[in-house]
Amino acid sequence: MSTKKILNFQNGKFVYNAANLPTVVEGDLDFEIPLGICSIFGEYGSGKSFIQNLLLSYLQHKEKSFEDDKRIENVFELKENVDPQTTGIDVYEKYIRYEAEEKPKLYVGVWDTEGSLDPNQDKEKVTAILGMAAYGSSVAIYNIKEKFHLHNMQDMQDLVILIRDWSDNEQFAYGIEGGEMYRQHVMSKGEATKEFFEEVEKVFRSVRVFLMPRPNDHVTKKSLNQSRKMADLGDEFRAQLKSFCQLVANEVLEPRTIGGQSLTINDLHFHMEQYQREYTPSSVTNVKKT
Repeated sequence: MSTKKILNFQNGKFVYNAANLPTVVEGDLDFEIPLGICSIFGEYGSGKSFIQNLLLSYLQHKEKSFEDDKRIENVFELKENVDPQTTGIDVYEKYIRYEAEEKPKLYVGVWDTEGSLDPNQDKEKVTAILGMAAYGSSVAIYNIKEKFHLHNMQDMQDLVILIRDWSDNEQFAYGIEGGEMYRQHVMSKGEATKEFFEEVEKVFRSVRVFLMPRPNDHVTKKSLNQSRKMADLGDEFRAQLKSFCQLVANEVLEPRTIGGQSLTINDLHFHMEQYQREYTPSSVTNVKKT
């Protein structure tokens, strides 16, 4: 399996390619099943694609994805140099039929967005990319390294702020409980941070913070592109990764709703085109779905 690009920047214009939207595994199509989209965004080079690969594996294999000998599949490619790897919006080519306990079935789409804060990026480009990802997503993961800092986030349904390589686990423990304590702490220390969260909470249905340890000191960006198994990532990281994936897939992830209506796979293309017409810069070009 591989990824496809639904939004890119070519010859000075954005290109939205509806033909590359995910499809359903043959024989598994049910138009009544609602759609949930899980996207990830954050700084370039912060390991977004790595986390999205691990979450994708959990959505496909659930608890088996954490077994020692489970091979880590780099469906979303990882970079080994200083240049951004993901450009535009990459999506996993298939919708995953997923059913959490005591929740309805979902078709789940997994998206990876271009990293932000690249000094060579055009701000209008970043806004259009994140805006389109935001519009289609039911849950977004904001991936940052080591500590919380402010960033221009877009309107999404539910937000999980994932703070990577967390080291101060004596004061704030790994996971969702430590994350909430850390959020309250930073809100009490700075007026700008407090105002930021107050504004975010007005827009998002829910906001959570999760503190994640390093995978392992010997795991590097280059080594992650080699054949690796879950056992290579370290016990603490795997334990927290399991908690994180269960949180996103089984608690936070729900159907994407627009105007009070749950989207299905047939609805997504219409709403993405609508977003393009109304909100993205005039430089966006549409490639019709065939």
